[in-house]
Amino acid sequence: MGGSQQKGKAAIEAGGLVVEILHSGDLLSWIKAEDLHVTVVKPKDDQTLDQLVSREWTYVIDLKTMKVVWKGFGSYDGSKPSSVEEGLTQLMTLLGK
Repeated sequence: MGGSQQKGKAAIEAGGLVVEILHSGDLLSWIKAEDLHVTVVKPKDDQTLDQLVSREWTYVIDLKTMKVVWKGFGSYDGSKPSSVEEGLTQLMTLLGK
């Protein structure tokens, strides 16, 4: 299990909810190939994807208020740290871990 997967699992165990949104491709193949241990969804409409901007954005949402409390952009070329890594760090901080 990779770093993001371990952090995702730790966030879930700490009471967080981690959801990956698949932009394109086969949902089951993606889950199996990446050995994901988080919830993965694939929206049926383009409006959802339009609202989320692109796959390199990560959002942390307070489920009590349904407000975005953190969002971050990684990079398309891998030159910056993953927004998922930073998002999981932010989530753990908000969970008090």
